[in-house]
Amino acid sequence: MIRILHTSDWHLGSELGTKTNLDTGLNLRVHDFLNAIDLVIDRAIADNVDLFLFVGDTFKNSSPSLVLQREFVKRMKRIHDERIPFFAISGTHDVPKVKLRTQAFELYETFSLSNVYMVSKPSVTKINTKNGMVQIVALPHLFESHHENFEQVLVSVLEQLVKHLQPDLPSIL
Repeated sequence: MIRILHTSDWHLGSELGTKTNLDTGLNLRVHDFLNAIDLVIDRAIADNVDLFLFVGDTFKNSSPSLVLQREFVKRMKRIHDERIPFFAISGTHDVPKVKLRTQAFELYETFSLSNVYMVSKPSVTKINTKNGMVQIVALPHLFESHHENFEQVLVSVLEQLVKHLQPDLPSIL
């Protein structure tokens, strides 16, 4: 049995007009979010999960501050250091509205850390967990959602990805 912790929609950077912590320079609401994320990570470690699955909307927008990116990387590293595979896909808030603009996920993809998978393009990823291999069909948010044949494009992309699955392995879509 493979144990998975699934989470999403952290929306780091949502401040809602609260005050700033003068010691850290972070908005108090951001601290609330980070504390909640830390509790989720604590649970993943305590429950000895095999895979930490994060499915989008890491930040409130596609241009997070360096401070927010640092805080995200600290948490990602904590999971990595526990030898728990960390798999994340970009969500609607993580993708820039301008097609050629870089998103934060592209930066994290360049780290090439073992057991850290940051996915911003449709793909199939096979991950070796401590309780066996799992394959994930990742369909991050596609910014072309305004395309008039978007549903057909989506079905076509999924059909192509599914062809790469190994039928004998557990799969996640």
